[in-house]
Amino acid sequence: MSKELDTSKDLGNSPDVHRRQLGVGLLAVLAGGLGLAQTAQAFSRRAAGDFAAASRILAPYGVTVTGDTSSGHDVLDLDITPLPATEYSETVRARNRLGGLDPCVKTSVFEDDASFTHFHPGEIVPCVRTTIEGHALATHELFDAADGDIVPCVKVASEMLKGGVLGAVEVTLDTDLKSFRLFVGGNTYNLVNGELVLEQR
Repeated sequence: MSKELDTSKDLGNSPDVHRRQLGVGLLAVLAGGLGLAQTAQAFSRRAAGDFAAASRILAPYGVTVTGDTSSGHDVLDLDITPLPATEYSETVRARNRLGGLDPCVKTSVFEDDASFTHFHPGEIVPCVRTTIEGHALATHELFDAADGDIVPCVKVASEMLKGGVLGAVEVTLDTDLKSFRLFVGGNTYNLVNGELVLEQR
């Protein structure tokens, strides 16, 4: 089987749309009958045809499905040329302790905004969330599920200027953090009772 399973990229004519949200993983399953992976073996011989069929059906939505095995494992790739006023989202699930499926990674792209969120299996509070807004503001957040809320323990917000130049950077910390160390040049600071204290050498 070839390493790259190519499919047609003819996107055809895009339909008139209002804002919609596409769960592209679900669409690919419905279009190509791919279902859930059953084994860790290479894609089956029929995979190329499945991907091509899925791509033909999803072409009006700007989605092309391809498969690749060159990395030593199967890679299912969704190549997206976004339509106006259309949000593209994806959810990758993992097994929880009871055998059910819970969201593990969620991604979303809508025009100039994008987000990536990671969950530990069985948790509803994310552990990591990264967002980019309008190619201008990048935010990275860390959460503690033990707190039982979605207020980040660590938040880093960065201005993204034209040309990818980094602007102002702001860091917000939860004073209840048990361990936090900040390295600035050759100095190390520890969070102690809500204050950053220079570590003595």
